[in-house]
Amino acid sequence: TKHQTRCTSQSLLMNSSIFVLLVRDIRKAQSTDKIVQMCLVKWAHYSIQLLFMNIFIILCILIFLLLSLKVINKKYEYFVFNSIFFLISIINIIKDNFTPDLIIYNSEYLSNNFLHFEPFFIILAYISKIFNFKFYFISTVYSILTFYFLYKSIKQLSVDLNLSLMLFYFIPGMYLNTFIQIRQMLAIVIVLYTVLLYITNDKKLQILLVLFSILVHYSALIFWIIFIILVNKKQKYHTLILLISSIATLFLSFFTRLDLFLFKLIKLILINFSLLNKYIFYLDQILNNNIEMVSGQYYKNLFFTLIGLFVGLIVLKSKNNNEIYIKLMTNLYLVGIIILNITMYIAPISRMFYYFGIFQIFLMPYAISKFKNKTLALTLKVFVITIYFIIFINGLNYTDTVGNHVFYNYSSYIF
Repeated sequence: TKHQTRCTSQSLLMNSSIFVLLVRDIRKAQSTDKIVQMCLVKWAHYSIQLLFMNIFIILCILIFLLLSLKVINKKYEYFVFNSIFFLISIINIIKDNFTPDLIIYNSEYLSNNFLHFEPFFIILAYISKIFNFKFYFISTVYSILTFYFLYKSIKQLSVDLNLSLMLFYFIPGMYLNTFIQIRQMLAIVIVLYTVLLYITNDKKLQILLVLFSILVHYSALIFWIIFIILVNKKQKYHTLILLISSIATLFLSFFTRLDLFLFKLIKLILINFSLLNKYIFYLDQILNNNIEMVSGQYYKNLFFTLIGLFVGLIVLKSKNNNEIYIKLMTNLYLVGIIILNITMYIAPISRMFYYFGIFQIFLMPYAISKFKNKTLALTLKVFVITIYFIIFINGLNYTDTVGNHVFYNYSSYIF
């Protein structure tokens, strides 16, 4: 069959690749025993390396297998959640410098050219230099902290632990981004956890984490300014206004470039804040029309806007006045949609959306839980997972500036 032929060709390609690598190493051997020993060791080594080229698909398979345990018996929920969390976090922690951003970070670190980064990165770099560590130390610290705050957040608030974790894994700007924009992703999960602390009124720790998030990535400051403006609970129709605005901006952004006027205004504001001056470069590119909308961006915006519409309508329909935290997260998400739609033509700035977009890992499970019909809720959950999975597969095809498929080349500093 065609499937068998394809599998056979993939197997031949993998084995032939290993053979080529083996021949290269066998030339270095001096005896038959050494050749046999080298063949066994190297074959295992190169097999693991080639296997890791598809590590994200392998993770998907393992995740779905683990989730089947939960379907069989709900008592396995925490075991499944912790197992999946361990798998996706450890793969991130042991990553090599295989993405463009990590390669740049490593290069800047080796050349001592890292003082233009945020204070947290600089502190880690100096510590690493003192102990003569490689850049892996810095990337590992970022990974551990990122998944620590993510774990605490999901455990504390999610109504469906495994669905929230799966959404984080499948949304391309979340898990896959932890292999690229390590600084901003850490800031995003710190922001997420800090917002949850606001809900629980732990003010002292909240203030410390607000400062920490800014020291990790300056863009967090923009989120906190918006958060302070938005956190007014007295506005009865806040969610409705933001919902209408998110749909309106999607429509307007398709036909107009009103965003150019907005960015001129933002540039005038940023000039007065030396901390944010580096973002003026992005604005200058926009205003000079040097950046065009990324291919397929409108469909991405449409999808996230529809998610906001789905969640927003359910929140508006809910009569539970005790779910203030859900309304707050919904409003934050909708603000993110508005930012995403306005910055549709500007990929570097549209990354601000993920500070707000991460709340969907809580909002989607909440929205699905409001359906009392269990069959309908399960069908909706499977549908949502399928859609996000398709988006994830598309995200795996992300290419760098020279056309290389970044996530096809996963490697670990252990293997």
